[in-house]
Amino acid sequence: CNLTSATAVRTMAIPNGAPVPTRHTLGILALQGAFEEHQASFNGLPQTLVERLKIIQVRKSEHLDECDALVIPGGESTTMKIIAGTDEFMLQLKAYVHGGRGSDGVVRSARPVWGTCAGCILLSNNVVNSVKTGSEDVKRCKYGDPVGGLDVNTCRNFFGRQAHSFEAPILAPADGDEAGRQAFNGFPAGRAPASERRQR
Repeated sequence: CNLTSATAVRTMAIPNGAPVPTRHTLGILALQGAFEEHQASFNGLPQTLVERLKIIQVRKSEHLDECDALVIPGGESTTMKIIAGTDEFMLQLKAYVHGGRGSDGVVRSARPVWGTCAGCILLSNNVVNSVKTGSEDVKRCKYGDPVGGLDVNTCRNFFGRQAHSFEAPILAPADGDEAGRQAFNGFPAGRAPASERRQR
């Protein structure tokens, strides 16, 4: 997802007539997961882009009201749902994604959201826990429906359950440099979701 095109950088006129970029507030959902890593990545963008962003960590409904765009990071989607469901936050998050009344009472249209891994799971319209095998019914999360908004089917444990995640060394090309070989030492192999377009 190209966040710059999704949020469309606007300009405003200043007294001497030279346009200056409007600063946008980018929220990173910080209930659980890799929110610090996502923030560090955004802070590593070229300075001209960083200057156009105010990056905040979103933990409360009123933080959502401030955001022009939102990132939902990787992490544990079930844990995020449990934390968000302890108060009105989940309802406010759905209103943010689909459009609706914020915690400040202002009705806003749907705003740009980007989800990675657990974020993608939360944003999918239909989520199952595992791939269906044989005649057994597919299981869904017992902690309620996802936020939705992304018209895809997502399987949370498509590549295996979290207990099957591991780290192991893998062979790097012999002609690669030392830094390249070190990058593959202890390579993580974790579970991940898979998504497909929903059939209409």
